[in-house]
Amino acid sequence: MVLYLQIPQDQEVVFVSFDQIFGAMVAFAKPTDDETTYENRVITHVRARTRKLEHAQSILAEVTERLTFVHTQARGSTPKLLQWFRRVVPKEIKDQAVRDFFLGTVIRPPINPQVSLTQFLFGVAGSIDETDTLERFREATESAAASLSAAPSAAAPLRGEAEALVEAVGGRADVLATFLHEIQLGEATEVLLPEPPQLYFDVLPTAEVPEVPKVTVDQVMAALAGALRVGETDQQFEDRVGRALKAKVLRVTSVAADVIAVHDKTKGRTAELHPWLDTIVKTSKLSEVAHGSVDVLLLQVLQVPYQAPEVPLVLLLCGLVRCVEQGSLAPDVVEAATSALLGRAKGGAEAEMPAAGEAAEAA
Repeated sequence: MVLYLQIPQDQEVVFVSFDQIFGAMVAFAKPTDDETTYENRVITHVRARTRKLEHAQSILAEVTERLTFVHTQARGSTPKLLQWFRRVVPKEIKDQAVRDFFLGTVIRPPINPQVSLTQFLFGVAGSIDETDTLERFREATESAAASLSAAPSAAAPLRGEAEALVEAVGGRADVLATFLHEIQLGEATEVLLPEPPQLYFDVLPTAEVPEVPKVTVDQVMAALAGALRVGETDQQFEDRVGRALKAKVLRVTSVAADVIAVHDKTKGRTAELHPWLDTIVKTSKLSEVAHGSVDVLLLQVLQVPYQAPEVPLVLLLCGLVRCVEQGSLAPDVVEAATSALLGRAKGGAEAEMPAAGEAAEAA
């Protein structure tokens, strides 16, 4: 777009001129285009987009004050605005589609913990299409804005599960965000990369742990409450989110301690994780899923980049938990492999292991 509009690379442009737009339209023309072809290929889309923008502007002119109030109530928080957006869209739209549309249209990458008012208004304008009416948009906006001032009660009975989940993973924001995303989807997916924590928690990196912020049980509870959809009853929320959360907690707590202990011991280094993962693959149904190969497990199941020197804990833990959920891995297999690596009796404390150099001298 910078090229089409002839914008200097060092210029931060807020407005473009008519000549720049006209020049871009000329650049879209191909030498082989006749008038009809160009009309169908370019101008038709320009007119449709123009109608969409005009309709959006007519709605925004009436609800900008309400949207500004929404932004103020949310303090510009990305997870709070996502929570608001979930309650604006029709409830029949699936959560994954709501999330993807919010990311791609309303805030757009890169995902930051805060969204400016200008960015928010611009994004909402882009999300409005010609099927949206002023009445529906005003009603949905007002009801959703009111919900931001008080957390829904539907999530309150899930506090015990939230506490268990936070404790199991040490409050790691990246791991908890990924689990929360899976819980809201209602089912584990075969390929699922880590979720940005900024979508669920008002977190910023700390000086002590710049890459992995920690979150509290209250923050997880707020994220769970934010999953409530418009028109959803407490019972429907329990059926959709509560059951998925309880099942997730059972799976996570069955393997998290072992996986974290191994990751801490090896510092996540791929070469040092390899023997442990090899044992897991060969003694479980993962031998079929990964074709007996740790490399296949890392690349295709755990989604670790090819030949990565280290495996992030979020990929290792979330990936193995999904394997447990899918029935290809049993927790006792993880426990046995961990006990062998750490030199402890099954279910017992870790023994003092000699360093590699000391072991070589003893031999």
